[in-house]
Amino acid sequence: MHRLITILLLFIPLLCGCGRRRTIQVKDARKRAELTLTTAPNQKPSVHSLSVRIHGQVEGVAFISGSIVYTQRVSGRFDIKANHEYYNTNCTVLYSPESVQSGKFSVDYESGTIE
Repeated sequence: MHRLITILLLFIPLLCGCGRRRTIQVKDARKRAELTLTTAPNQKPSVHSLSVRIHGQVEGVAFISGSIVYTQRVSGRFDIKANHEYYNTNCTVLYSPESVQSGKFSVDYESGTIE
């Protein structure tokens, strides 16, 4: 039984892969942004999950929403994380400033694949 568990633990990382972590930087948080997160061409069509982290700082108030991110009101420093089953090769993140004087933020994302 231990041998079977050991074999499975060795092969699971080979069967389930992760894409390379990608980053999109938004340097002017005063402007509305519609960001499309895409998978690497070699990952299509085997995507099964998406991990997203949106973090930064705004002076004022803004709203962030998207395909896998519930609408959230942000102000000051913020850090939003989402990790869901996701089978599409694109994901949209919407950033809508309401009363932002300055700021910047980054979107880090990585898709999981079955190979």
